[in-house]
Amino acid sequence: LEMLFGAVGFLLLIACANVANLQMARATSRAREIALRMSIGASRGRVLRQLLTESMLLSLAGGLLGVAVAFALTKAVVAIMPEFYVPNEARISVNEYVLAFSATVSIATGVLFGLIPALQCSRPDLVEGLKGTGKGSGDSGAGARTRAALVIVEVALSVVLLIGASLTIRGFVNLQRIELGFNPDHTVMVGVQANPKKYVTYQQRVNLIREVLARVRALPGVKAATIGTGEFSFAASRSTFVIDGKQADDSQFLIGSMVSDGYAKALGVAVRAGREISEQEIAHGEHVGMINETLARLWPAGENPIGRRVRVDALGKESRGSPRLPGPLDPYITVVGVLADTRNAGLREPTRPAVYV
Repeated sequence: LEMLFGAVGFLLLIACANVANLQMARATSRAREIALRMSIGASRGRVLRQLLTESMLLSLAGGLLGVAVAFALTKAVVAIMPEFYVPNEARISVNEYVLAFSATVSIATGVLFGLIPALQCSRPDLVEGLKGTGKGSGDSGAGARTRAALVIVEVALSVVLLIGASLTIRGFVNLQRIELGFNPDHTVMVGVQANPKKYVTYQQRVNLIREVLARVRALPGVKAATIGTGEFSFAASRSTFVIDGKQADDSQFLIGSMVSDGYAKALGVAVRAGREISEQEIAHGEHVGMINETLARLWPAGENPIGRRVRVDALGKESRGSPRLPGPLDPYITVVGVLADTRNAGLREPTRPAVYV
């Protein structure tokens, strides 16, 4: 948003400089009118106020049109977003703050960029103007220099804006080429909300998952389906952890997700060692899980994490409203598989240790 705000600011300056230049060019055709008014007694201040009023009306009309377009586009953009995936930064509306800001910017730009041509137009060459030669302040040496300076400013701002746009596009293309570790193509994510009062026990939740997955997998065209509390790019939760046989380090965190069987297969994640969690293990609520390669590398060199345990502190704490494994609170998970690393902390951040329970 800050980058977009800066880009729009540059665009506004270019537009204002362009309008100021056009107003100075227009002064040539109005030279006789202004000269005639001043020759019969109109003061320079009166002419200046008229020209500023015209500039203000133009600026306010542009601001009003901009607010109307912003209102329509904001509604359109939010309408095409999935309801469950509208980030807080996108919950924008044309409210009183936006209107006040737009009015302030319109007035400020109208005065600032209307003042330069108004000052030039309000001091014409009366003799030449009354003769009707068409030579006005806009054609004078000072006016020509001012118009040339405005053109230079426009070109300079345009170059900066184009360079910024090209760098942004290149950055976007580079992000698209980053290896995610999973396959998002032909993949649909749907949020499923279970009534906590209806599905109280672990077994009730497992039965619900089985029924949902069975129905989805039976749909035409569906190759695989799975359920998890957190997808790869935006993890479900964080927890401190301890690898079996190592000292605790409270500064280290892993990302934890509760998943069903077939999770790696459905998302196209390679299994580097071991296997995936089975349906039978899920049905019995066994304390088993898969880890990613980043977490596996934290084991001492040469040691195989398969069959070893990792303590996930979040599983050993009572968390109201959050799903957990059945039975007494037990933070220990036995590793049954190692999955390939995936981007789980954003596209530009390194992969964090992760466990899939």
